Amino acid sequence: ATTGNITQIGALTIGGTTTLLTSGEGGIIDLGTTSNKFTGALLITTNDNTDGSDGLYEADVTIDGGEIAALVIGTSTIDGDLTLKNGNVSGITDAVGATVTVKGDLKATTDNNSGVINLGDDNRLAVSGKFQLITDGTGDATVVNSTGLNFITAKVGGDFSATATNGAITQDAAFDIDGTTNVYSATEDNIILSKAGNDFSGAVWFRGGGVFIKDKNNIDFGTSNSTATKIYDGYTLKVIAKNNITDSGNLKVTGGGNAYFGTNNEETDNVIVLNSSGNVFEGTLTLEGGIGHLVNSSAAVILEAMILAGDLDVTTTGGTVTDIGVLNVSGLTTITATGFDVTLDGDGVNYNNFGDDVEIAADDVVLKATGDINFGVSTVTGDFEITAGGDVTQSPLPSQQLTINGTGKTIHITGDDIMLNNAANNFVSAVKITTSGSDVELADVGDIILGASTVSGYYKVTAGGTVTQSGALTITGVTTIAAQNTAGTTNYAVTLTEALNDFTGAVGVTGATVRLTDTNDLVLGDTTTTGAYTVIAGGGITDSGALTIGTT
Repeated sequence: ATTGNITQIGALTIGGTTTLLTSGEGGIIDLGTTSNKFTGALLITTNDNTDGSDGLYEADVTIDGGEIAALVIGTSTIDGDLTLKNGNVSGITDAVGATVTVKGDLKATTDNNSGVINLGDDNRLAVSGKFQLITDGTGDATVVNSTGLNFITAKVGGDFSATATNGAITQDAAFDIDGTTNVYSATEDNIILSKAGNDFSGAVWFRGGGVFIKDKNNIDFGTSNSTATKIYDGYTLKVIAKNNITDSGNLKVTGGGNAYFGTNNEETDNVIVLNSSGNVFEGTLTLEGGIGHLVNSSAAVILEAMILAGDLDVTTTGGTVTDIGVLNVSGLTTITATGFDVTLDGDGVNYNNFGDDVEIAADDVVLKATGDINFGVSTVTGDFEITAGGDVTQSPLPSQQLTINGTGKTIHITGDDIMLNNAANNFVSAVKITTSGSDVELADVGDIILGASTVSGYYKVTAGGTVTQSGALTITGVTTIAAQNTAGTTNYAVTLTEALNDFTGAVGVTGATVRLTDTNDLVLGDTTTTGAYTVIAGGGITDSGALTIGTT
């Protein structure tokens, strides 16, 4: 024991426990000789009560444990900074059951043999200041602090694990972690690792309240959880990476908070791929940057306003997919919510923009776009309500059909030209069409029911079964109906007998038994029937094409 400083002028080789005590106000301990060897634990005490009254602790301790043995810290109270260095493979640890209290900063460095740092495993480490952890080679670093964790920096060649038993986890400077990273706030306080120079080479696991993480390269997430209310511009989880963002474990953002994932390197084809099946995003989801965006969730998904240069692929196995802002997607949009509803209608004032195909698997679907909508393969078991400021079209490939197979549901398409003419389509419920100055083509592999429709251009319907209606048709242009199998060997009945039908242009039909009704004049276009042909009009009946009638 001493009332002054403890220093050294030569190497120390200690076979047992080392006890270092300076009771003098502000006394320091400096055993920094690189060839020291401490076989047993070090018990250290320094005193700085006077400076402690204003929060400035200067009774610092510096220990270099050399390379021969591990550096083990026993029960200690240090009224200043604690700086530790060791070059042994076993590195720097604290003794089992030891309580280590540091009122200043703790800086631990291993400088040889891939030495490890392992401090606070049994939750007896209490550091009031900041941490700096640096390991040699592939050395791991683990720290558990009884309060929060504020890092000066961390440079770890192996795996990095940081646990704040009661508080937040923050950083002053960038981290460089070659292995995996596991950061945990036991009290679900915030985890803020937002320095732009961070480089997490391995997977990142986190559990905390609000979480904000940046990476200057790629970032991959292991199983992680963010549970607090909204922080940082309303986000519970905010992730920014220069390159790809991926997950190798389930990401859970609960408590109603929002999630943001952004990749900001415009020179490479970055992707955001969060496709683990157990992901949960309880709040809204925002994706920014990159050319590919794939998200899986076991709960509902709420999409914020986004501008995406590439594809958007969202799958949920446990809820609806909706938006609360305008989606601008240049690439393919794929939404899979089998058994659940999909509503993508913009922000309530402005509609979405889809630059490429839209593919949907869902129950009820509401889709609204400012411009064109072109459908790829889609399966809908409920209502299908589509509104476009431009054309509504689809891929002609047989494998890209629309299967809208709910019975007694609403199918309502509104747009300019509506070209849903893939021969493999299957519309089970009535198809209602509303256009403005444009044309319509519909195709169905089997029977088709035409709902109340207003078409200002031509109206062409091709079916591999019967053609009937459930509401009046108001068609300004030419109407062409074909009810015939693909080989052209079998015709089917066409029954358009609503009293309020109004066909301004000629009506041409290919079918078996054909029945037509018009509230006004009716012009008959080219028609071929293999059965009876019955026409009723509230005005005159004329023809503009050849009539080939099986029976009359």
